[in-house]
Amino acid sequence: MFSKNIQIVYLYLVCFITLMMTIGGVIATVNAVAKICLPVVHIPYSHLRETNHSDESIADEIAAHTENERIRSLRSFFNSIIVWIVALPIFMLHWKRISKEKENIDDHFEKSIS
Repeated sequence: MFSKNIQIVYLYLVCFITLMMTIGGVIATVNAVAKICLPVVHIPYSHLRETNHSDESIADEIAAHTENERIRSLRSFFNSIIVWIVALPIFMLHWKRISKEKENIDDHFEKSIS
């Protein structure tokens, strides 16, 4: 009975951890999609003016930083999808085992009552 309790605790812990991973993956995916659609570029204005760049080179630098931010966002997007691909099957497998264990416990309880 003690080992059965440990097994059930283990199953619930794995489900909890993989569920948290999935939620984190969803949040990261939404964040990555937002950054892909609306990239935010942080270039200090003082840096651009101190180096005496022309307006055209400033625009080129901003475009390069924007493209780099989009590439980082795409990597983040694919990383978050990978988290989903890893976490969801593990969660579903363990949740299915929990459901089976519950059915076994319920059946055992009903038999002991009858």
